[in-house]
Amino acid sequence: MRPEAIMSSAQPVLALLVASFAAAAQAQAPGETRRLVEPTKVEVEADAAADFARYKTYAWLPVSERPANFADHTRIMQTIESELAGKGFAKDASGKPDVFVGYSATTKKKVKGESYAQNSTARGPSDVRTMVDFKRVEEQTIAIEIRDGKSREPVFTGTWREPLLRADDVALQLIGAVKKILAEYPPHPEASPEPKPAP
Repeated sequence: MRPEAIMSSAQPVLALLVASFAAAAQAQAPGETRRLVEPTKVEVEADAAADFARYKTYAWLPVSERPANFADHTRIMQTIESELAGKGFAKDASGKPDVFVGYSATTKKKVKGESYAQNSTARGPSDVRTMVDFKRVEEQTIAIEIRDGKSREPVFTGTWREPLLRADDVALQLIGAVKKILAEYPPHPEASPEPKPAP
């Protein structure tokens, strides 16, 4: 291949590399801080022996703890019902539901640390330190429990925790929490370990 052709084909790659290095240098500019955001996690406990495929009808358990705002309680109930309907559930009309569904919502004040990366202005851009800011927050916990209709034993429990957002964003946050929890239902089976090769 002629040298001119080699240079011509390499130009787009060189331009991409230059842009990448420029972006990296800008991201590590001295004095810059970068928040390290942790994704929201949902904790799930499930009965491995439960036959989730046979659960088709549900009835509500009494709600022991609900949000102080009754409108938020209504939103959570409606979202749970909507998500269950999307999974093929129907409200029981016989008095013998396949499962009982309940939820609880609690708020706790706590001190939370928020970490972020900061480049040192004195030692150069390669000296990156992790800093932590502490602040008082209200942490919301929502737990959804599904119990077997006959044994009344829990077969699925999903728990979500997250600091509450501003008052005008709380409604969407709670709706999103319910959807994240029930996105884990039915629980995903554990992956079987791959067989080891024979020696």
